[in-house]
Amino acid sequence: MNALPAHVGCLSWLGYRLPIAVPSRVWFEWLENFTGIDVTTLPDDLSNQPPLLSVIDDWHVLVDGVDLRTFRSPDDLKAWLVLTVSDVMIARGGFTAFHAAGLIVKDQAVLVSGQPWSGKSSWAFEAHARVLGVLGDDQVCVDPSRGVVHGLPRPMKRRLLAGDATTRLSEHAVRARLEDELIALEPRRTNGLAAVDRGYPIVQIIHLERHSGPGIEVAGMDRFAILQAILAQFRGAPPAFLATTAWTPP
Repeated sequence: MNALPAHVGCLSWLGYRLPIAVPSRVWFEWLENFTGIDVTTLPDDLSNQPPLLSVIDDWHVLVDGVDLRTFRSPDDLKAWLVLTVSDVMIARGGFTAFHAAGLIVKDQAVLVSGQPWSGKSSWAFEAHARVLGVLGDDQVCVDPSRGVVHGLPRPMKRRLLAGDATTRLSEHAVRARLEDELIALEPRRTNGLAAVDRGYPIVQIIHLERHSGPGIEVAGMDRFAILQAILAQFRGAPPAFLATTAWTPP
């Protein structure tokens, strides 16, 4: 196994700083693309501390200087690493994560909540394809004190079915298997997702619910009909259903 990596930097988001070490600066460029935040020089007050995450090589990551993680492939390592970055920042930075997709409509956030497999990610990817601003497909960061929501420094995640060759992925996507689930991660910057350092006021929360049949059911409308309604709102004609079927926070 290689020695500890020599390239050390710092990922900073909403005031939290995460020291990280990598084998080469190419990793920093990759992290910036997938998280949407810049890697900066390690501050003096953190220089005497071991990096929280140290990428040893394409198959090994050292966590907190003591916990060595081994992965089945370089892509599995990359997927775990970029998702762990946001998880660590949320947990250790004392932030509040909300399980929802987030879209931007007229500089305000529309959140789409629901259980796993209810359609949040599909809904967000479809919105992104239609050039709506997307904060994230599965989680967002809520600041209750200011009443705003931020995108998390994490990529968009697609669930993949075994042998599925029909899902369209960008050339930058990473396919991996995490916890026996096939996934594909799409980077924030290359795909033009919303910046993660700006907060947006929440205008609506829509909840998706699974039902007895396939797909989703939301107040008698499927996810694409709701998307059309939000597009109408984006163009200046607010649909009436938003006032009655979606919850507006006080």
